Amino acid sequence: MPAFPLRAVALLGVLAALAGCATRADINATNQTLIAVQNKQVELQKQLMAQLQARSQQLEAGQQDLSAAQSEFRAEAEGVRQEVARIGKSIGDLRQQLADSRADIANLNGRVRELQNNQAIGLGSLSKRIDDNHDAATARIDAQKQAVDAFATQVSAKVDQQTETLGTLSKAQTTAADQDRKRDKTIADLSQSLDALGRKVTGELTTQGKRIDTLPKGAGAPADLTALEKKVDFLGAKLPDQIDRNSKEAARIAQELGDLQSLLADLNRRLKALEGH
Repeated sequence: MPAFPLRAVALLGVLAALAGCATRADINATNQTLIAVQNKQVELQKQLMAQLQARSQQLEAGQQDLSAAQSEFRAEAEGVRQEVARIGKSIGDLRQQLADSRADIANLNGRVRELQNNQAIGLGSLSKRIDDNHDAATARIDAQKQAVDAFATQVSAKVDQQTETLGTLSKAQTTAADQDRKRDKTIADLSQSLDALGRKVTGELTTQGKRIDTLPKGAGAPADLTALEKKVDFLGAKLPDQIDRNSKEAARIAQELGDLQSLLADLNRRLKALEGH
């Protein structure tokens, strides 16, 4: 065999050996790269799992906070509703008390009319008796009767005006603030009018009492005059106190009603604010 082909074959063998060594090195390098990539992937998966777990815990905590807030809101809303119901009942009670006070004022007006009638009847009878005995006494009693009749007319007109005012107040009463102020002013005016009426009745009774004092007393006094004097004294002493109590009661009820309506408006605003959340 010639020498050249042998050397060529040997060279090819050396080249093949060198090529094999290079391929194994590449494979080892590739394997190491793959191992590093897998390790990195595992590490990234661990980080991702940790982040997911942290996010899950945050969501769970947020859900618990939301549930607690909803429970607190429901409890507060229920408390506000109960308070609104209680205030509504209190307002109803106060309106009933106001109606009772109006009834008391009406009864007082009736007593004033009764006093006027008794005065007119008593003075009329007394005038007849004095007419039979003394002309001068007859003139004084006639003047007194005219004065009482004029006063009775004024009192009746004032009582009718106050009764009409109460009726107007009852019809016009609403929950609006401006009409509340009108109602309060009307009640205050009514109280002042009743006070003035009481003072006027008391003054008139005092004047009539002084005039009656000039008439015969004791055994010479007519029986109906003595009874009339006692009734006049009793009603004259009781009337101012009754008017004062009714006036104070009406003012107190109006004040409490205004306070409760203000509180009810505040609670309604709070309830709307809570429901808005």
